[in-house]
Amino acid sequence: MTKQDSILAQLTRALAAADDRKLCSVVAVIDRQPRHRVLDLLIAPHRSRLARLRPPRPLTFERVLTLPLEPALVAAEQWVPGSYRIPRSHLKALHDAVRERLEDDLHAWLEETLAGRTTADAGLEQVAGRRLWPAAATALDATLANDRSRLGELAISLRLASHLLAIGETFVDTFAHLPPQPILSFSGADRRAVVELLKTAAERGTEALALVADLLGTRCQSPLAVLEPLLAGEFPLGPRDKRECADRVVEACLEELGKEISQRLAEEEASPEGVAELVLRVMSGLESLSDVATKLDTDKHAVRRITRRTAELAEQTTRRVLKQIKQSFDDDSDTVPLHSYERAARAITRIRLVAPKLMLASKIDDLLRCAIERYTGAFDAFVARRRQRGESTNLEEPAIMERLRIIELLFGSPVAVALWERHGGRRSCM
Repeated sequence: MTKQDSILAQLTRALAAADDRKLCSVVAVIDRQPRHRVLDLLIAPHRSRLARLRPPRPLTFERVLTLPLEPALVAAEQWVPGSYRIPRSHLKALHDAVRERLEDDLHAWLEETLAGRTTADAGLEQVAGRRLWPAAATALDATLANDRSRLGELAISLRLASHLLAIGETFVDTFAHLPPQPILSFSGADRRAVVELLKTAAERGTEALALVADLLGTRCQSPLAVLEPLLAGEFPLGPRDKRECADRVVEACLEELGKEISQRLAEEEASPEGVAELVLRVMSGLESLSDVATKLDTDKHAVRRITRRTAELAEQTTRRVLKQIKQSFDDDSDTVPLHSYERAARAITRIRLVAPKLMLASKIDDLLRCAIERYTGAFDAFVARRRQRGESTNLEEPAIMERLRIIELLFGSPVAVALWERHGGRRSCM
């Protein structure tokens, strides 16, 4: 490792531990450097945080040009050739291709308009984009027509970028006003805006429509949110083309769900609440697909594979949570307060609700049935130890109530009530 690599590694670790204010300060320093392409690597892992924080960034030709492309951009290592995504590693070549064919008057106007301005100047990106984006799309189309043989994989990115830039104003405006994620459905003004965007994309052809529908789908909890306006809308494309686009949306949705499930399965300490949320989202998405399955060429093998992997994740998480909470039941030191496990226990309850749809109900029931004896035995032993130490065994003691609460969440009220009564409680008190 060179000295420069070592310094960058240290700075990367420091940024990972930095709070939001410090991160924004570092970004401001980097933005003031005349040549900061290497330094940009430092903030690349924090793009999602920066998107949330939205610190003022200098407005440049590159930043305005990239704005309509942002939803399609992925890290180079995540890019799959042939997907509707553009690797960030292609951006420089893309910027250069546009700059090379841009008219001098437009370039001069952009430099004058953007000089000294930042993203805090409301609406200026769109003002500049309205002139730049159509011209950039024309420039990329010309590059593709004249230089395709030497472009290789870059040609795919230039073609996708050309689609997004050609509809840049409508695309950026629609995406900027989408409801918060995850979107359950589009209605009212949002639905009209989405339909208009899909129509605008369809005027470019099937690929542009599929690209926009795919990017919209990444914002939705269920693919049906996009499929409904896509299948119902009147576009300048035939039914077969619309169906192909819808099939692509479903395929992209299944791919995304599959990636999320694999990622959670690989995490040894995945948040039980996050897992439960994902499991419910997967099942909701698959159910919505079944509503339109007769109209689409859905990959049934992919659906079964995702269902199987989701069941594996649900079972793995249930086993892990039951083991972790039981270990705390056996620990009288309360180094980890039991009430901190309540959300994990609630997550198991949520997973249990969808277990029948995953063909997992009997397995989850068996896990919980086997755990009841261990948990109730641990509760009895805990109360006995307190009694031996001369500590209060009043059932209203927080340490005792916490255990009863966890047992109630995991196994239901009848089990908790039986324990309460066994140790001197009265049914009327529960």
